[in-house]
Amino acid sequence: MENSYQKTWKENQLVELYDKFRRFIDPAEKEYIKILISEIEKHCRAHKMDSIRILDIGAGAGHSTVPILASLSKKFKIEYDYLDVSSNQKQEFIKEVKDNKLQKILGDFWITSWEKFSGGKKYDLILSYHSWYGITDWQSPRNNTLLKIKKYLTKNGMGAIVINSRNNITQDIVLERGEKIVSSENLLEAMKSLDIFFLKKPLYYFNFNKSTFLTGEKIKRSAYGFFGYLYRKPFGEMGKLEKEKLMRNLLNRKDDCYFKIPCDLIEIFK
Repeated sequence: MENSYQKTWKENQLVELYDKFRRFIDPAEKEYIKILISEIEKHCRAHKMDSIRILDIGAGAGHSTVPILASLSKKFKIEYDYLDVSSNQKQEFIKEVKDNKLQKILGDFWITSWEKFSGGKKYDLILSYHSWYGITDWQSPRNNTLLKIKKYLTKNGMGAIVINSRNNITQDIVLERGEKIVSSENLLEAMKSLDIFFLKKPLYYFNFNKSTFLTGEKIKRSAYGFFGYLYRKPFGEMGKLEKEKLMRNLLNRKDDCYFKIPCDLIEIFK
């Protein structure tokens, strides 16, 4: 069953807003993408892998995963399968791949959800890079989507989920709007109950702080795209009371870590 997040993406309501969101966060994201790449390389070397077969859950337009693929392809032979609920971003992904001269690594394209996915391959790396927010059934006793990762891993394979933790600005805004959202803490609790072996590594937007979003008592124009995506409408269409409430919440926050959008890299093993 589709959740509201999957339905919205399929109807192409979030794509333009998400592009603006990405332009805001992309520069800060580069540092922790390096950490993710390092963790993947370390795992593959430990198991003497020369090649990596990858399944990318929620691949989207490839803004985050194409740089990962570009780096890994310099050291390993890569076979890459794409999975996303929205067909609208597939062409942009292919363009990103061509721009980085990575066409040779492309395998299958699956336009479906992880819940409905059914393939015949096993993977050395199953990646969910900030895409688990739209995935359901991770608490379900039947067809559990976390256990499904283990099902599709090779013997020495690794699942890598990058997902926000609770104490950050994005989680608060989404919850404030009444939209349910999963956090790393939710998944870790579920994995313990499912007896899934995992490791956790904290990640941050190291260069972000309160001044990234605010100038004095005003929201920076450069951050409009960030907030527009989180509120699911252009910043200019937000109501006066909405903006005032957002402003109060931001000004009252003293913990700088909150603005660094903390998340976790959760590594899952067979």
